Amino acid sequence: MNTQKFGLNRLQWILAGVLVIQIILAVVVNLPRRAPAAGGPLVEGYVPSAVAEILITNAPGEQLQIKKVDGSWVLPKKGDYPVKADKIAELLGKIENVGTNRLVTQTAASHSQLKVAEDDFVSRIILTDEDGKSQILFLGTSGGAGATHIRVSGHDQVYLTSELATWEVTPTLNSWIDTAYLTLIQDQIQAISVQNANGTFTFTKGDDGEWLYDGLGEGEVFDADTFLTTVNRLASMQMVEPLGAEAEPSWGFDQPGATVVLALQDDTQSTRQETITIGGMMGGNYAAKASSSPYYVKIAPVYASSLMEMDHDGLLVAESTPTPEPAP
Repeated sequence: MNTQKFGLNRLQWILAGVLVIQIILAVVVNLPRRAPAAGGPLVEGYVPSAVAEILITNAPGEQLQIKKVDGSWVLPKKGDYPVKADKIAELLGKIENVGTNRLVTQTAASHSQLKVAEDDFVSRIILTDEDGKSQILFLGTSGGAGATHIRVSGHDQVYLTSELATWEVTPTLNSWIDTAYLTLIQDQIQAISVQNANGTFTFTKGDDGEWLYDGLGEGEVFDADTFLTTVNRLASMQMVEPLGAEAEPSWGFDQPGATVVLALQDDTQSTRQETITIGGMMGGNYAAKASSSPYYVKIAPVYASSLMEMDHDGLLVAESTPTPEPAP
């Protein structure tokens, strides 16, 4: 009897031990882990020069499409506005350098935790080559200083890379384009005409380089210093983002808020005109178009407001209010 009880207890201990071992193995298998991995490129058969389209998506679902057209990288949804070629070359080169020597996990259960899942990621990059074949990469959470989790769609393996960071791969436009929209040599600007709802205002540059307002009345003084700020902004206008190459009715160019004509003369005495048209408000910014650019863009209010709101009184030096004499 005692022998049977002892044998039963021993069997129970053995079974319990096996169960514990199984539980431990299950936990270990499903936890992210580092393991040795053979070195090699992350994306098999990847050739940077063969990439013809890049689609970047972030976690909130914002997207940026970049496409190669006639050998140049452009934004097809923005009238083929040019993208910085060096930025694209840098991105494609970094992807080529991502290797498989830092394996973190091989289990699909870890993808969401590391933010590299098909529907749960920090950044997704779709690379499409000239033949229409696509490769999809997912960038996830940080894996330590200068390291990011990365995975190729269709594979469970997740790796660490120091080649790419999520902040480098975003759909934010100003990360990929030159935001300088209009750059003029200020000394070449000889005259400026501004037309808005308040009238037409004309300015000319004197022989001494000082700006003169043609609409001054007797006893009025032109605030040339404040106007010079407007000239500076006209000569170096930055965009918020491009809109496209063809105007749309919603951009407000059928009834412009302001039209600015600048007369320029270079060192050879050759003259030309630059016209800047300010359209309607778009999400806190303004639509604008410079005659020397084929593109319509959004500009910040700091560039548009002074032109749209310009009026005669605002161009004058404010009269000082005399200080009243103290009562005796």
